Amino acid sequence: MNLPPVITSEFEPEYFVPIFHSTPLSLFCQANNTVVRYQWYKNDSNIVENDRVSYNPSTGEIVFRNLEKKNFGVYYCMAENKFGISVSLFVKLLEAVLDQFSPISNEEQTCREYHHCALTCHNQPLCQPKTECMVEWKLGYGTSKNVFNNISETMDREGNKIL
Repeated sequence: MNLPPVITSEFEPEYFVPIFHSTPLSLFCQANNTVVRYQWYKNDSNIVENDRVSYNPSTGEIVFRNLEKKNFGVYYCMAENKFGISVSLFVKLLEAVLDQFSPISNEEQTCREYHHCALTCHNQPLCQPKTECMVEWKLGYGTSKNVFNNISETMDREGNKIL
């Protein structure tokens, strides 16, 4: 058929990768309609291959190894044949992060009966992706006694305890 390529690959919108990860991450750009060549781009520029990022223009595979901060960004691929070009959806390659939690000293909060009250979770560590992070409330200093959500207490998305 005399048609430009149609990219058939399905990418996640974001990939979180630990910096200096030991296992390579591979993404495959695949298209149909007699594709001749694949090209990968980062932040609207051709990728310059190196020992951390490489791709195969024949298969459309891009491989990420031992990434540095400068390797994170927005990637996409183009598939080309003699009838035209097709561009994939953008893919964000982000650093997976979990910093150390540094709690502050005890904080006292006065709440009125039958009124909503919030205990603020301070100094949360940076965590990417946020969906992989969990916040727990503990009762007492250096204790393993968890405070669970119940009918009168819950926790919001930022980890604040709502009473």
